[in-house]
Amino acid sequence: MNRMGKLTIMIVMMMTCVMGDIFLHNPRGSNDRNCEKNENRANANLLFNSQNNAKGGYACPYPANEKLYFHSGSVLPIEWTAQHGCGNGRTHCDLVIQYMCADNIRDGTPKGPNNGDGTKTIPEEVKSVQETAYAMHEDYEYYKQCKDRQRNLGLFTADRNVKNDRGATATRQNENGDRYGFECPEERDYYPYWHPSPWVDIAVITNGLNRCNFYRNESQNVKPKHYCRAKGTSSFTAQKFDFTAQQLNSRAVAKNPTAAPTKKATAAPTKKSTEATAKKPTAAPAKKPTPAPGPKKGNYPNNKQACEAAGMEWVAYPAWGVPPPECKRAPWDRENHLGNTGGGIENNRYWWKVPEVTREKKCILRVRYNISSGDADFYQPGQYLDSESNGAKSPLKGTPIVTYFDDVHLAVKVNTNQYGRTFQDRSYVFRIVPAHAGAKAAGSQVHNLNVRGKRGNIVQTFPAVEYDFVPNRLTVQQNDFIHFQWVGSDYNPERDPNNGEGGPTARSDRHNLVEKENAAHNYPFKNPDTLFQKTMFVTSDGKADKSTMKKLAYLDQSNCQSLESQLKNKNNNAKEREATYCSKINTPSPYFDGGVVQMRKLGTFHYMSSRNNNFSNRDQKGTIRVLAKKTPDQRTT
Repeated sequence: MNRMGKLTIMIVMMMTCVMGDIFLHNPRGSNDRNCEKNENRANANLLFNSQNNAKGGYACPYPANEKLYFHSGSVLPIEWTAQHGCGNGRTHCDLVIQYMCADNIRDGTPKGPNNGDGTKTIPEEVKSVQETAYAMHEDYEYYKQCKDRQRNLGLFTADRNVKNDRGATATRQNENGDRYGFECPEERDYYPYWHPSPWVDIAVITNGLNRCNFYRNESQNVKPKHYCRAKGTSSFTAQKFDFTAQQLNSRAVAKNPTAAPTKKATAAPTKKSTEATAKKPTAAPAKKPTPAPGPKKGNYPNNKQACEAAGMEWVAYPAWGVPPPECKRAPWDRENHLGNTGGGIENNRYWWKVPEVTREKKCILRVRYNISSGDADFYQPGQYLDSESNGAKSPLKGTPIVTYFDDVHLAVKVNTNQYGRTFQDRSYVFRIVPAHAGAKAAGSQVHNLNVRGKRGNIVQTFPAVEYDFVPNRLTVQQNDFIHFQWVGSDYNPERDPNNGEGGPTARSDRHNLVEKENAAHNYPFKNPDTLFQKTMFVTSDGKADKSTMKKLAYLDQSNCQSLESQLKNKNNNAKEREATYCSKINTPSPYFDGGVVQMRKLGTFHYMSSRNNNFSNRDQKGTIRVLAKKTPDQRTT
């Protein structure tokens, strides 16, 4: 096998090896949930193969699907937790953040025949693309191309019995070619992928900075990807992927850029990599290809030589024509842990500058987490695990008994489909809209302020989290804008009032924002005059912006009980569920858009959610600093 083929394989292998769930918290990750009301998800095959614990993920936003939107050019904090750490020297790891946009992607809805909670996997037929009750990311034609294409036979599969009659749907992690929505399993498990995919790369966060140039140069952002098709056909997929990075209306093939130099860092040894990538599309396969063309599983060749020998054509699908992904060092994050990173102040986070669009787009985010150990480190630099190490030659054996010394024999837990294993989570559908006109005219930045978490106490919500603002520490420049916006669900497991505040049902997420005197307080301002004097929200003439303050505090509620009526009702548990009990922010929708607000006043300001903040039970607070000039890090403290 050629060197590129071996390098590709190595990358996949290094990326995964231990049980290491990843959960996306902002934007909210589904973990293959939809509108089931259970503790655990109902269908792990709904849209994608997450490999995560079934209890993870956030419930659907229905009926507020696709309400969440982000302005082009705004800064969005992408947050996640990863179970087995990264950047700590105990694992080899890569996190790949991507997005895709298309007109027909959707969350699916809790309605329709035999699909009451929106958790039935879309049928494998072309007409299902139009049946909007079914959730769909990748579409039928994309999946069919994957299944019809020969799998990469040069990849390391250890001692697994990977099927050869399932096309590229069969991998070391998915031996039998099981279907997960219309995802292509080979593309899911390997990065950078060697055939076209609908995903645009945002960033690669890794402990191996020595791989950054490879990631950048092989990204579909900058490099066309090839596929084999029968002569006379005209399209790769009916989905017609949107070109959705910074030049959305251009199909020009970008030249491979010169990769930006990375800051000095101690690079991980090349022999310790693991997301096995694959051979160049133009390379001959390591094993004999199956050249017979036709619409049968695994029959379309996966390389130029075999494709053309079969009388078919090897077609280049254009690069996205946008910059390569950012590649940066992974922050220190401990293993066996789903929490904060580094000094423990913040979650794992990537600040994404939302790409430019000229028209509104429907999009989703994906984060993949690949980890492995150093157990294959005996390979010399430049030599990596490939198909020559499969079967009996595999250095990794399932659950071996190892002689420690003398007659001390130890059973070691090894699952060979978990060495080089990929986990993922995906967001619900959101929209990208053109840049905010006011911010653009002012030359100011728009920052997104959202909410993470789900209804319940810390044990009930795990491996998700309790409520918090995202980010809960935000630093902006004077006259920048903040887009206050959040979404929850009405499909959580039922929680009593102490474990989940307010209504309108015992399953509902709701949030509001009120200002308070300092970070340690659990009451909002009690004196209106003091509030109006110290508020962060002011109009252009410097006066308190009461309209914005009320909107964020009360969420446009209007059909409300009188204060006298609320005080008279002593049954707190009952009145918390009443739709007209506006003091508990029992709005009919789990979505709220507070608008894009210009931050004119200098200072440090503290706020909380009066609905959810419950001292000694949960804390939902935040701080915003407005500075007169830019600092080295404009976003966080």
